Amino acid sequence: MNRLIRTAIAATVAFTAVAAAHGRPVTVRGNLMTSDTSGAVYEITSDGGKTLLTNPAYASSYAASGGGTYNEGRYYMSKIWMSGYSAQTYVFDTGSDPWTTVTVDGDGSNTILSSDYAYDREADVIYGFHKQSGTRYVIGKITPGSTWSRKLVQVKKGPDMVDVTIDCADPDNRWHGLAFDPSGQLWVITFGGLLNKVDKETGAMTPVGDTGIKPDVNGSAAFDMRTGKLYWAVKNSSGSHIYEVDTATAAATKVMDVPDNTQMTGIYIPEPAAEDGAPASPANIRYSFENGSLSGSLLFDIPAFTFDDTPATGSVNYHVTIGDGEAVSESASFGDTGISVPFSVAASGTVETKIYLENNVGRSPVATLEGYVGYGIPENPSGLAVSFADGMMRLTWNPVEAVRDNEGYLGDVKYSVARISGGTSETVADNVSGTSFEEEIEEPESGLASYTYSVTAVNGDMMSETVTSPSLTLGTLALPYENGFDTVDDFRTMTCVNVEPKSKTWVYNTTGKNVTIGYDREYTKDDWLITPPIQFVPNYIYTVSVNAKSQSASYKERIGLAWGNEPAAEGMTNVIIYPEEEVPTQATDYSGSFQVEEPVRGYVGIHACSGVDKSTLTVDDLRIEGVPLTTVGSVTEESALTVSVVSGYIVMSGCGNAYVAATDGRIVWKGEIYGETRIGVAPGIYIVSAGGLSSKLAVR
Repeated sequence: MNRLIRTAIAATVAFTAVAAAHGRPVTVRGNLMTSDTSGAVYEITSDGGKTLLTNPAYASSYAASGGGTYNEGRYYMSKIWMSGYSAQTYVFDTGSDPWTTVTVDGDGSNTILSSDYAYDREADVIYGFHKQSGTRYVIGKITPGSTWSRKLVQVKKGPDMVDVTIDCADPDNRWHGLAFDPSGQLWVITFGGLLNKVDKETGAMTPVGDTGIKPDVNGSAAFDMRTGKLYWAVKNSSGSHIYEVDTATAAATKVMDVPDNTQMTGIYIPEPAAEDGAPASPANIRYSFENGSLSGSLLFDIPAFTFDDTPATGSVNYHVTIGDGEAVSESASFGDTGISVPFSVAASGTVETKIYLENNVGRSPVATLEGYVGYGIPENPSGLAVSFADGMMRLTWNPVEAVRDNEGYLGDVKYSVARISGGTSETVADNVSGTSFEEEIEEPESGLASYTYSVTAVNGDMMSETVTSPSLTLGTLALPYENGFDTVDDFRTMTCVNVEPKSKTWVYNTTGKNVTIGYDREYTKDDWLITPPIQFVPNYIYTVSVNAKSQSASYKERIGLAWGNEPAAEGMTNVIIYPEEEVPTQATDYSGSFQVEEPVRGYVGIHACSGVDKSTLTVDDLRIEGVPLTTVGSVTEESALTVSVVSGYIVMSGCGNAYVAATDGRIVWKGEIYGETRIGVAPGIYIVSAGGLSSKLAVR
């Protein structure tokens, strides 16, 4: 679209031009430069056309200030770099749209910089004219590649070979435009405006005549290899122009103005796509297929004029190649419309067709059609949700109502469903016409069983990508429970609840083997990471601990712990740790305890609850354990101390040093025991240590 817009704008520029034969405009390609380092390659035409050929993303990066030329699908150019101390060289593939670079050398030798380049097809080298020092110039033969190299034209002088040097104090000696004609003869137009035939082996110049035009800056010359006409790009005080130069008389005739008076270098004349009098390209090419059928027709029209826009009648042959099939050739007439070529394909997809027309003059340009036939690739299923109730697992998803990139036919979409559990995948339903599936699943009597489902949309012979649902875990955890998140499967046993669906949520970190929730500049964190179900019973103290850290010391995160009877945000009704403390950047353990008054099937949740525009919260090493309230016992049999719980007190007897710590690591008592010592503490779980040995107990 950008290219079309630029062309339309350029077409409004006023041009004074000599009309080409048969009304076809003269076409010149070359580098339009605004400075030695800024430019791009364009195609300009004598009727005002201007089309960018190099990549629009680098529209000013390609200045052929050191010369440019073309040969067999490659455009070669060099750019003055570092104020002339080095050169950048480029080789472009002219067959791509836009042109792509084949090789680039960002630090080439400045010895390859030239006033102009000309490609010698016979020797397969580029000729250039290079400043040596002062007013002395040399003739170079350049071999392009990943690194460009140069040899100088030499002549024999006595027993030695010496470089050919030309004193350019006289502008009639300084080469401005270089060009090889179709026979391989080198021609040069000088800064003084003289046209010369040049011996490419010796550099000897034979004057032909004076063009009457004197350039002010570097330009370029090139032959039209089909017509043998010589064209010359010149910028001087009168403007920037393209001239046709008569090689017999040196007479110069202006063909067109260069847009915006821009300096033009490195020109060449593209060969026409067809001969005058050959058919024009076929038009209105399209495929005709009924719905998702794999059998249909190619349709096209034959214009009633030739390539040079001359009205035409009579017979013409068309040649059609569809995909990898053999060419089909038939006869028709100029002006025929709706020509049909039936064909079939083995599967839905993109089909490429090439067509050209032919008469006794020659072939038309090849027309190419890439189009989609058959069923389109369906969009991926979305909104997968899994639930379990009354022994039935239920999966739902949103209907697929479009094909990818709007290519192909959308038929009656079906779905394939697979169950993933225990590391294996099994297809449980095919050819599903609705957007739900359910099956009976037996809940495990002990332990856990995690279930995930995948859905694939099927549209005729085309399928979407397979999309996986969130996992759902059945059963109850056995305590003590530890989850170090060593694998992604450990993470998948948890339920992730994102209260604000547009915000960031919990993800598994394969590198750190932990779980993170990232920075969000728009939304506060309100995300839960919830365990599978756990059977809680009275007369037990349940302790939950998790390791957490913030990414940034300046934007610390907050974390909370809670439990409840549903794996959902609204189900986390019982606070274990209030989310008030800011989490430091060092990994820190957070823990808390709770009890239940009656048996309950519950869940424990980690709550990310930071404000907007904070950092990243990382959690790891989740642990849940339950200890009976009647637990008493000695520190160890080898210890000199014994410990028990009596009427809400921790009682230690014996001799030695000891301490009592809460499960979050806080020391609540420390001292030396002689005889019996009673320590009053709040109800909870405590660690009693003596002599490097420890025991855990609960105080009611």
